[in-house]
Amino acid sequence: MMNAIISILLLFTALTLPYLSVEQQPKFFTCSSKDKCDECIRTFGCAWCSDPDFTGKRCQKNEEFTTKCNPNYIMDPKIAISYEKETPLTEVKPRGSNNGYGSNTGLYSSSQENVVQVYPQTIKLRLKPNEGNPHRFYMFYRQAVDYPVDLYYLMDLSNSMKDDKDKLSLLGDKLAETMTNITSNFRLGFGSFVDKVVMPYVSILPKKLIQPCDDDDCYQCIPPYGFRNHLSLSANSNLFVNIPSFSLIEPCKDCAAPYGFRNVMSLSRDTSKFAGQVKSANVSGNLDAPEGGFDAIMQAIVCREQIGWREKARKLLVFSTDSSFHYAGDGKLAGIVKPNDGCCHLDNSGLYTHSTIQDYPSVSQVNLKIKENSINLIFAVTANQVDLYKRLGNHIEGSSCGMLSEDSGNVVELVHQQYDKIRSSIEMREKDLGNYLRLKYYSRCLNLNGPLIETNKCDGLKVGETVQFEIDIELLSCPTDRNEWNHKFYIYPVGISENLTVHVDMLCDCACQYPGHASYEENSLRCSGHGTLKCGRCECDIGYSGDDCNCTSDADKIDKCRPGTSGSLCSDHGVCKCNKCYCNSYSPNEAFWGEFCECTNFSCPLINGKLCAGHGSCVCDKCICDEGWIGPECACENSISNCTVGQDNEICSGHGTCECNKCVCNKTGEYYGQYCDKCPRCPNKCPELKDCVQCKVHNSGPLIKECDECNMIIEVVDYLEMTDSVEFCSAYDEQDCRYTFTYELIGKKIKVTALKNKDCPPQARILGVVFSVILSIVLIGLAFLLMWKFFTSMRDRREFAKFEKERAMAKWDSGQNPIYKQATSTFKNPTYCGT
Repeated sequence: MMNAIISILLLFTALTLPYLSVEQQPKFFTCSSKDKCDECIRTFGCAWCSDPDFTGKRCQKNEEFTTKCNPNYIMDPKIAISYEKETPLTEVKPRGSNNGYGSNTGLYSSSQENVVQVYPQTIKLRLKPNEGNPHRFYMFYRQAVDYPVDLYYLMDLSNSMKDDKDKLSLLGDKLAETMTNITSNFRLGFGSFVDKVVMPYVSILPKKLIQPCDDDDCYQCIPPYGFRNHLSLSANSNLFVNIPSFSLIEPCKDCAAPYGFRNVMSLSRDTSKFAGQVKSANVSGNLDAPEGGFDAIMQAIVCREQIGWREKARKLLVFSTDSSFHYAGDGKLAGIVKPNDGCCHLDNSGLYTHSTIQDYPSVSQVNLKIKENSINLIFAVTANQVDLYKRLGNHIEGSSCGMLSEDSGNVVELVHQQYDKIRSSIEMREKDLGNYLRLKYYSRCLNLNGPLIETNKCDGLKVGETVQFEIDIELLSCPTDRNEWNHKFYIYPVGISENLTVHVDMLCDCACQYPGHASYEENSLRCSGHGTLKCGRCECDIGYSGDDCNCTSDADKIDKCRPGTSGSLCSDHGVCKCNKCYCNSYSPNEAFWGEFCECTNFSCPLINGKLCAGHGSCVCDKCICDEGWIGPECACENSISNCTVGQDNEICSGHGTCECNKCVCNKTGEYYGQYCDKCPRCPNKCPELKDCVQCKVHNSGPLIKECDECNMIIEVVDYLEMTDSVEFCSAYDEQDCRYTFTYELIGKKIKVTALKNKDCPPQARILGVVFSVILSIVLIGLAFLLMWKFFTSMRDRREFAKFEKERAMAKWDSGQNPIYKQATSTFKNPTYCGT
């Protein structure tokens, strides 16, 4: 059912492809300026007439050729799309038994041998440059159930990773079981790396090349014994010195000599031996902290046969380390300057043979090989290296990063988690696109009813779900090299070996330019036998020119097409044919003419975006003004209607001149305004007008008896309108009433407008004011008296209370008058000692 829907969509796409557009509007080009067929068809909306008998402009809009050019001779190649390979996507059907894989339980792919996840597989496009609108085609992706998986575990076996190796060997069966639950078609492999076996990466002391690990870690006590004959009697005394068994310790057997990279176990369905291979792999040692991981990654990718990568499989390369990495350029420290060639260099034992010959690969080299071989690289690193490898992953396509625990105990969960992350996301990329094509991706992802957004990536996919991508392609321009006009590029899902192959046929020239076409004829009589008829026009031989190749191209005669001895031919606005300039004419509004094509009809001054201000015509770069207009730009109206005012029609009130029907006031600066009638520094006429206004309007004032002598017309109104052209005046009469009026100069006459009513102050009531003042004084006096009385009463009360308090505190007999004194007094001699 899904394949039927896809087929209908593709049929609809093929029918509507020329009309699809998402963002751009057609670009504007001038067809008539193109004088060759290939240049014409490369211009948006233009077509070429190759009929030899056609006499008009050969490059025009296609619709303009309807009745002028024989349709059989119209060169207007059309874009097209054809589907060359359309193998349907692998069907997903329910399975009878549980496959043990989460939400996909009960699903299986109908064909496990030839799984197809990308549709279509090959298309052909015919494209023209400068089409204005891109052209769209469709691509579908569906992740197959039980898709094969190849997992190659690449481990750092420097001495610091010994505990991790031991843990991985214990978890090998669990890793294999977990991945087998994801897909029944699973293969597992193992490789290890240390670093280049040269200084300063690895110690090259003979002892260290055999035993690179530290003495504390890699020596152990020998078993006890009673007696051992270490050396029989011999005349060679040197043998006595080299007897290692004199020591009570011996080297560990699990510390191997250093090496660059070793393929320990190629990808195999026999996952049971993975744990044994990991356990038997010995650790080694090196000097510096960064390891040779890039060498190992490169070999694990490019050695497809030795590693055992399958074409139709999801390829997972798990890179496990606790250190950083060396990259291109670091090899110079050891004198290794030969760049990495990106080729496989493994011997029969799986050992990398060019470790000390070639430099480390660069990040871009690794990324290139990752894309070419559709590898998903998973960095399984310790916590102190996570940030580094995440930044590295930003530069490597399809990579991800997870954090290992201290002893790699979570490696199974990490691999499973990262695989689910990779599997649930699909990202489309292109390869070998070139510089002349541009792609844009659009998709609704899993939201089929949602908006179409510009993206090449969809997340949250489940096995069996189909994602549709709509891809816009645009040919920006034609390559200069004709060999590139037939171009092939690829669109592929990241990490998947399948792709869509796109063949592009660039429509950059016309068939009539080559032998075999009806409009191609060598030594044509139409060209006077001195040229080749191509696409209806003559291409003259060397030494001949002209439309019919009937003119000889002598240098002396060509100079007659120059306006001077050093001028350019036909002023660069035409071609010289038979000693005469034939001027270009792009359109009625853009034409050249003259003996040397020196005249134009569009090089005159622009005023408000119009040639000659829209009041004249441009003739040989000069404005010829229409009637009623003057000036070099025809911008001046030849009239004084806007410069006169009043009955006398005085021009600019006598204070300026009329230019272009506008007043230009004298430079003294005193007058301004439309008619130069305003003068802010001139004396005001209010004083000389106020008595007449008072007399005429209000029947009062000093001129009341001579009012008839005020020979002026005054308009009386209920409301004065203030404008820029009038002056405002106000004055006061004998009753202190204010009356207002305005006047305006119209030519040499004065127009006065007066307000009907005066503004008089209100009459004062003197008697009421006097009584009010007296009453206020009386009330204020009474208030002061009341306040005085209040304060004195309060003071008396306080004094009386104080007296009462002192009397209550006095200590004397209440029955005796304190003022009474007895009449007798008694005195005692202090020196008397008698009794």
